[in-house]
Amino acid sequence: MSASLPFAAAMLAAALAATVAAPAAPAGTSATPDTTFAALPLDAKVEGRGYPELAEAWWRWAYRQRDGMRPTQDPTGAQCHVGQTGTVWFLAGTPGTGTANRRCTVPEGRHLFLPVHVALEYSVPGRRRDCATLRTAAGEVASRPLTYRVELDGALLAPVRSASRDCFDAYADAGHDDVPPGLYAPASTDGLWLLLPPLSKGTHRLVVEARQTAAGAARSRFDQQFTYTLDVGGKPVEAEGETPPPPEDDAEVITL
Repeated sequence: MSASLPFAAAMLAAALAATVAAPAAPAGTSATPDTTFAALPLDAKVEGRGYPELAEAWWRWAYRQRDGMRPTQDPTGAQCHVGQTGTVWFLAGTPGTGTANRRCTVPEGRHLFLPVHVALEYSVPGRRRDCATLRTAAGEVASRPLTYRVELDGALLAPVRSASRDCFDAYADAGHDDVPPGLYAPASTDGLWLLLPPLSKGTHRLVVEARQTAAGAARSRFDQQFTYTLDVGGKPVEAEGETPPPPEDDAEVITL
């Protein structure tokens, strides 16, 4: 992010986190708690894709939708099935400082992939940055001091730090007339992610909270709370996704 840009224009802030207080127990069949569950390691792959490739795919999935319909803006989880394909199921965070308590039906046999705290650095028209510069900038954002807690059915999980292998186009799947391929490319992402093996059939609760304090700031820059109630084994409703508008021209970094 260019140091000459005003902070409000240069940074769009978002973080993935979870509500600490437990919601009422959901109706239906409860799964046996996965007390020994752990995130897959950095070198793990699902159908040939590891953390770097899944991170790129996650951003393209998040930006397929129009503003107001993006998965990060879904307060209840009603849209969690939109755009899901293959054996990896993406979960999203919330924009800004909002919180959400979502319920999502996930078919059996799906891995889960989600960001805990990640940065996306990208170019804008008239201010192109090369891939090396973008990778360095994303790494600097991801390396800032952070506190977080991730729980699945009450068991703590450790996220994995990973960056995109190469630079990419986060809007490659948008298909929107206002966002032609390459307009906001290249881009690079870096941060903490979770790749989870398929959960057992039944109801699970995923809780993530993350807080990052800006250097010299009196208050936290990111302080988010987020919860998923995951009903594994059901069949989600099919729906068509929508495509997003372009980002603000002077915004060059997004964090989740």
